[in-house]
Order: sequence, then structure tokens, then C-alpha cells
Amino acid sequence: MIVNKSKTLILSLLFSMIFISCEKTKYISFEGVIQELEVTTWMYGTHIIYGTEANGAENVRYALRSDNYDLSEFMLEPVLVEGYLIKGYPVDGGPEYINVDAIAIP
Repeated sequence: MIVNKSKTLILSLLFSMIFISCEKTKYISFEGVIQELEVTTWMYGTHIIYGTEANGAENVRYALRSDNYDLSEFMLEPVLVEGYLIKGYPVDGGPEYINVDAIAIP
């Protein structure tokens, strides 16, 4: 009886881990101008971008971070940014938060 309960518990944990790890966050494609992030009420991200989403929504802003790019190299010029929304944001009245995977100058 204890063995069956242990197997059930282990299988339940494995299923939960697989389900959680397969959960995807929204992928964003965004065109705009990157600016360095200054003092804000939300204080997350290294930079901010203002511009237009791929779906046509205008005057949108996102906080940015990137493990792959130095975003300062792309400041003050039009760029196309792609990446995943970071879970748990926005907070403190701030914007959505993107981890930038790709960046290009259109």
C-alpha cells in the first residue's frame, strides 16, 4: 500500500513538473526606439522601448532586459525587438517586461 502511494505521489510530481515547464509565455515583436531607463516607480529593466507592436497597437511601452545584447548599443534609433514577456509583471504601475532574444535595425 505504501509503495502504491509513493508511486502515485512521484508520478503526480513528475506530471506537475512537466506541465509547469511546458507553460509558454507570450512572445512579443515590437518596433520602436530604445531609451535608457531612468528613475521610475517600478524599477525593473535596464532600458525602455516606446513604439508600435506587430499587431499595430501604437504608443506602447515595454521595460527591457537582455542576456544576449547590450541594449545601450541600440539606443535612440529605430529597432525591431523580439522576446518573451517575463512573468509577474507589470508591477507598481509599470509596463510589461520583455527579455529580448533578438534585435534588428529595420
